Amino acid sequence: MDARSRIKRPHQIKLITAGNAEVGKTSIIKRLCEKRFSSKYQATIGLDFGVLRWNTGTEIQANIFDLSGLPIFKMIRMEFYTSIDAVILIYDLSNPSSFEMLDSWLAEMAQGMDNTSVVCIVCANKCDKKQLVSRQDAQAWVEMHRFSHFVVSAQTGEGVTEMFQNLLMQVLDVHNNGRHPVALWSSCNYSKEELQAVHQVRWSRTEHEKLGLEPGATREDINRTYRRLAVLLHPDKSTAPGCEEAFKMLASARSSLLKRALH
Repeated sequence: MDARSRIKRPHQIKLITAGNAEVGKTSIIKRLCEKRFSSKYQATIGLDFGVLRWNTGTEIQANIFDLSGLPIFKMIRMEFYTSIDAVILIYDLSNPSSFEMLDSWLAEMAQGMDNTSVVCIVCANKCDKKQLVSRQDAQAWVEMHRFSHFVVSAQTGEGVTEMFQNLLMQVLDVHNNGRHPVALWSSCNYSKEELQAVHQVRWSRTEHEKLGLEPGATREDINRTYRRLAVLLHPDKSTAPGCEEAFKMLASARSSLLKRALH
């Protein structure tokens, strides 16, 4: 047996990043792999790739596939959802729409995955900027899905190392001890339509937008749309995070619109 055959190879893991464009996926990977940050934004075309070696008592080589969040690259992303060990699901604390899309990312990944032992952690990036995503909403969402949640800044490096160390330890726990991580979309007992209704009502700016109506809608339009959304949002029927508050906001918006429709 020669010397090369006696060298212990590092434990190989494959992980991906997921999330909207411009949330800082590439910046987090560059902070991890290259210990640097660039303020110049360049959209990832298809995907980027990084390798990081880490020693947690077990030497690990993480092969990181940084996937573009642009819609036109969905087919490329679908090819990389197979045979992965872990996902870093990233949103931007200064951009509420990136948080609202997290469930859509889970649904997309679940369509393409062939591995039921995928570790997923949620990364809230840009904590150095003005935070527009409610911490209460974020905490409710990760608790609902039972994912680990880390608040980080790719720009300053805050929290990035700790997030990655935790991810690696979870992956090793799955590989070494057979622990089954939380399933992605299958862990939800509510529909995508319910969640979209919650987002529409809670984050729309005007009462018309909350019901998905144009200004000048008739009383009949208001009541018909209200009934459709109420079925999705009623807290006795839905378990989607935020449904109770959304249902109250829906009722309030309907009442206000009906009063104005009288005149």
